[in-house]
Amino acid sequence: MNRIVILTNDKRDLELLVHAIRSAGFDGELEVLKEAGEFMGRLQDAESNPPLALFVDFSAVSNGVQLVEGLKLSSRTQRLRIVAIGSENDTTTVFEDAWDCHTVLAKPLCAADVRQLVTALQVVATSEATPLRSQQIRNLVRAIERSKRLRAEYEQSPGHAELAA
Repeated sequence: MNRIVILTNDKRDLELLVHAIRSAGFDGELEVLKEAGEFMGRLQDAESNPPLALFVDFSAVSNGVQLVEGLKLSSRTQRLRIVAIGSENDTTTVFEDAWDCHTVLAKPLCAADVRQLVTALQVVATSEATPLRSQQIRNLVRAIERSKRLRAEYEQSPGHAELAA
């Protein structure tokens, strides 16, 4: 099942995250946990049925940085897409430099930044995330077909036969 886990106890940030993730096109399950212990208790489930992404609010979890680092370093959970959420400081900067530029959301959260990150994580099915992409592919196929038709017409024209001779 497609799900994203959000680990926070900040109601305002949670509402913004849920709204931004949904508006980015994600229609799977959003599981909200208020304590790191809840996630650690479900770690076995995370191995067999990992979430598409895990958002961890550093300020809502005691030792949030250590939790995220432990998850990233553990062979059992290192494949999880973890997004750290925290105030811009040396800790988040170090975390961002060490793991990935798309793994940190700075507080105060901005819905546009969350949507952009969700898109970058590719947790939304292509058909849902980019209906424009489907239209672009159809337009490309039509252009190729038209190009083939024009080439065939050109090759059958009398002027082409004279140039080829």
